[in-house]
Amino acid sequence: MLNCPHPADFSQALMGAGNLEQMKKSWYMFFFQLPDVPEQLLAADDFRLLKAFAYSHARRGTFSAKDLKAYTEAFSKPGALTGGINWYRAMLRRPLPPARLFPPVSAPTLVIWGERDHFLGKELTRGMKRHFTGKVSIRYLPGVSHWVQQEAPGRVNALLLEFFKGLKKVER
Repeated sequence: MLNCPHPADFSQALMGAGNLEQMKKSWYMFFFQLPDVPEQLLAADDFRLLKAFAYSHARRGTFSAKDLKAYTEAFSKPGALTGGINWYRAMLRRPLPPARLFPPVSAPTLVIWGERDHFLGKELTRGMKRHFTGKVSIRYLPGVSHWVQQEAPGRVNALLLEFFKGLKKVER
């Protein structure tokens, strides 16, 4: 998993006991609850606001003009932007059940977390291991933002290779 908290912990941070710091980082998710307005604002002026909001927190040079053009083209397809936003809409409109109702994850899991993530606080990884019965490893990347795979591809790939090498071969 790349900069992704367990859904029960994230739901709890936003809707349960409330983590004010995480709620501030996730302001856009609340904004996305409005009908049509987010799509119109994010798409306006060749997706200027989307580019500024989503990619400005990455290390300089992480996203090239060619990358941004590809994202812009993808999001400009009919329904594409709404599809992405609807994920956030669904998450907040139907809060997830408490952690005790999630079955524990038995598969070996690697979590790679950029410590400079402006959208998800590192504290969301605290206690994450309680959701796993299988081997779980959380690896932090100092100085890396939310976009770990784009910003630190060499480090991410090395961690993934190390993780996969450590898994036992399963015969089918």
